[in-house]
Amino acid sequence: MERTVQKIINKLEAGSYLSEDMHEMHIYVLQKWLEQLIVSAIIYAAAFAFHVVLPTILFHIIYMSIRKHCGGYHCESYVACFVLSVIMYATNILMYQLAAYVVKPIAILCIISVIYIIITGAINNENIHWSLEDLSRTSMITRIYTMVYGVMICAMWIAGLPEAYIIFSMMGLIYPAATLFIETARISK
Repeated sequence: MERTVQKIINKLEAGSYLSEDMHEMHIYVLQKWLEQLIVSAIIYAAAFAFHVVLPTILFHIIYMSIRKHCGGYHCESYVACFVLSVIMYATNILMYQLAAYVVKPIAILCIISVIYIIITGAINNENIHWSLEDLSRTSMITRIYTMVYGVMICAMWIAGLPEAYIIFSMMGLIYPAATLFIETARISK
């Protein structure tokens, strides 16, 4: 993937579509964009196959909006991130298939996750270098999103929405809490 990205950027710079002074930034941005596109394509292909497109969109919104602000563990390589993302999404589908048995345990785990995210907020790690002011602001945004999504999931449950929406939404809160917990444990070693 890196060689392909390098060739694309070189051609765009040679054609004067991009300035060469930001070469490394262009490579980084394009590579991250392509990596996210590939993972999303696989996730949404599975969503179509299992008829859970709307719950997947909801999961993606919740997960990405909280994950963007809370920080947490990041894989060392694209391959590791790809594998972990596919496993994570496959777990969503499995939990949905086992809904009759797992809704209440997932709900308990979701409540614990909401509490953990609200207490922790956001953390810095070697990939994210927020100033104290940015960390404070990002922590507040993380807490607000988490509370809003927690209330939204409760409302969906009370309103009797299909379990797919509820399970996928709860998993959208559980995964960021897990990455936050892993990174907090890793940093404190």
